[in-house]
Amino acid sequence: MVLILTKALGFSWETAMSLLFLGAPGHRISSRDLEGLKMNFSDLNAATSRSVLSAYQARRQAAAAASNERRLPQLHSQ
Repeated sequence: MVLILTKALGFSWETAMSLLFLGAPGHRISSRDLEGLKMNFSDLNAATSRSVLSAYQARRQAAAAASNERRLPQLHSQ
């Protein structure tokens, strides 16, 4: 998801890599894994990444709305 998000926002590979390292256990990623992530990042299309991000946000908003509909009304003490 970090790769899609950074590509959708127009960030560089260096920014994406920094975020990946921040989220990695012990802030470590093997050189083989890093090379694979770099290839995946370069293969991503920015417009497609934005589309995926929009779909994810819409699904999340729909789930939040459905969750709010199932809640019991709040009772307010006065």
